[in-house]
Amino acid sequence: MTACRPVPSAWLTIALAATGLLAAGLLAAVARAQDDGAAAPGQPAPAEQAPEQPAPQQSAPEQPAQMPPIGIIDYYGLETLTPARVEPLLPFRLGDSPVDDAELSRAEERIAGGFGVPSASIDIVCCDAGRSIAYVGVEDRPFTHPDYRPDPEGVIELPDSVLERSARFDAALREAVLNGDASEDWSQGHALENNAPEVRAIQEEFVEYARGHVGPLRRVLAESHNAGHRAIAANLIAYAPDKAAIVPDLEAAVLDGHPGVRNNATRALAVIAVYANAHPELGITIVPDPFVDMLNSGDWSDRNKGMLVLTSLTVSRDPALLEQLKAKSLPALIEMCRWQSDGHSRMACLLLERVVGLPERQEPYPKEQTIALASKLL
Repeated sequence: MTACRPVPSAWLTIALAATGLLAAGLLAAVARAQDDGAAAPGQPAPAEQAPEQPAPQQSAPEQPAQMPPIGIIDYYGLETLTPARVEPLLPFRLGDSPVDDAELSRAEERIAGGFGVPSASIDIVCCDAGRSIAYVGVEDRPFTHPDYRPDPEGVIELPDSVLERSARFDAALREAVLNGDASEDWSQGHALENNAPEVRAIQEEFVEYARGHVGPLRRVLAESHNAGHRAIAANLIAYAPDKAAIVPDLEAAVLDGHPGVRNNATRALAVIAVYANAHPELGITIVPDPFVDMLNSGDWSDRNKGMLVLTSLTVSRDPALLEQLKAKSLPALIEMCRWQSDGHSRMACLLLERVVGLPERQEPYPKEQTIALASKLL
């Protein structure tokens, strides 16, 4: 699955990096839409985000012709294989422009067949210091993920007015991200843009719509046969005023078989998790298990967003959750902590710091120190 691949519609996939949001309107006809991420400036103000959190960054996957050259190639899932063995099978090198969907699909098949592994995936995301990042997943170590629910078959869909509003949001957010203007306020438990007035105005429309339409949004999210509409519903329901009441709906959507729905639901829960930490009196709880499983997924988006939620859920350093991470996800976290883009690797490193018991601090610990301590636990 590849973030930069063209989709069979007029829409482009928009995503926010650590906080990545899949553009909703385009997903109606897309079976393989994926999310992205990293490194254009943009983060919640300190008041909305606990100091322990890595700063979320934002970016937008683009059509290959619009993406900058590839400046980073990183891997996940490797165990017996090495990057040096996989790299010759890639359809690009450092400094090359991203290739198209068909070429990436052929490369995935070439890697899986060449090494006799069950699957491979390539995601190209924008951007780190003006460079695209290629993430190459190779199922050398078994990939696992939560048990996805069957695709629903209900005929319910969102009205055209909501689709139009979502399309305007996609376009405005895309422009803001590419201009480096995207920066989010999470203080109300949902995302509101700080620096892009047009985006913020549409998000305020989402707030008003969700206030009066939680019921229909719930039904679309749970029952609609249309994955694109479910993805939009996952985005919009996050703007409902009662965050505790919508957590179960979003937790169910995290198990959706479509990556775009999972991405939007997980992102919404990540924002709510930060809000819940800031407002413990509300009693908002989020079950961590699916996000722990996501860390071993073959879907890069699952890993990225799963880490984002867990950075908030581990703030309290719950011993049972840290033990769960140690038992199920330590190799994956070590591997992701080594990624070159700090916008993505920082979350994995922070989770490792908590697993090994390093004290909380604003300044990140040196990666190699954290990895060395975590490796002793393997």
